[in-house]
Amino acid sequence: MKKEDFIKMLKIIAEQHICLVKSNSELLQLNLNLMKEADKYRKGFNLLLDYFDSISDEEQPKVSKQLERVGL
Repeated sequence: MKKEDFIKMLKIIAEQHICLVKSNSELLQLNLNLMKEADKYRKGFNLLLDYFDSISDEEQPKVSKQLERVGL
């Protein structure tokens, strides 16, 4: 194999590696965002579960504020 061909091959491999690292980083960020979103809904579900049998008209603003605090 010629030296020039070997260098070209190494450059291609390096570019592919960089693309894979970027993709992995993007997937990791997406996964973190999904975990945060799931946690927000879990907290909202647990809040509503506490009030399941007793949400009255007067309690609704309180529940609404609690849901807002967790971003729902």
